[in-house]
Amino acid sequence: MHATQYCDVLLLCGLVVFLFSYFSPHYLLLDTVITGGDSASWQGVADHLANVLIPNGRLTGWDMGNFCGYPNFVFYFLPPFLLAAFSHLVFGFPLAVTIKWAVMSGIFLLPVTAFFGLKRMKYRFPVPIMGAFASLLFMFNESYTMFGGNTLSTFVGEFCYMFAFAVFAYFIGSFYHGTKTGTGAISNGILLGLIGLSHLFIFIPALLLLIAAFFYKTKTKYLFKVAITCFMCMA
Repeated sequence: MHATQYCDVLLLCGLVVFLFSYFSPHYLLLDTVITGGDSASWQGVADHLANVLIPNGRLTGWDMGNFCGYPNFVFYFLPPFLLAAFSHLVFGFPLAVTIKWAVMSGIFLLPVTAFFGLKRMKYRFPVPIMGAFASLLFMFNESYTMFGGNTLSTFVGEFCYMFAFAVFAYFIGSFYHGTKTGTGAISNGILLGLIGLSHLFIFIPALLLLIAAFFYKTKTKYLFKVAITCFMCMA
């Protein structure tokens, strides 16, 4: 490894450690219901997924927990809740703990995905690590509390948005690399599908990248493979 690579690893690990220390792992490990905005209501949604739907071989279904019943995960986003449900079912962690980690997943992932997204775009040191640190400026922006993409919005319930935004940061770099080399159509389609299943508002700009690539003379066959893979994942 070159000195710059050691520096990248050291700084990125330091950034992740900072986030863990800032948000106090002690509270993330307490078996208590998360609160703040809509967050407490997600406990019931995750419980229904983990203890009713998945044991019956389903990912969607009718839940009587709210509104005299409603179709869980038909109109809302599944993948971040799967993180909580599978961690609870496979490893036996309390669901109240795993939902906290699912909520925080986008926050912990964003600097990492920003770093590797810029790496995929072939930017050299120090641009990728600067991008990782720059993501904190967006994440800790306190000018709004409910539109998604920052910590305050995440803590009031917009954690699916934050998770999708973190995946989007890597998708930008991966898709750019793919359009230049003609590789990775399947993996980019899976990433795009994951974004679409995680939050519509992030899926829209991700989809616009495909449209922009079409007008920039990217091979139609490549874009078609990405789009078809995405559709199959979301269907």
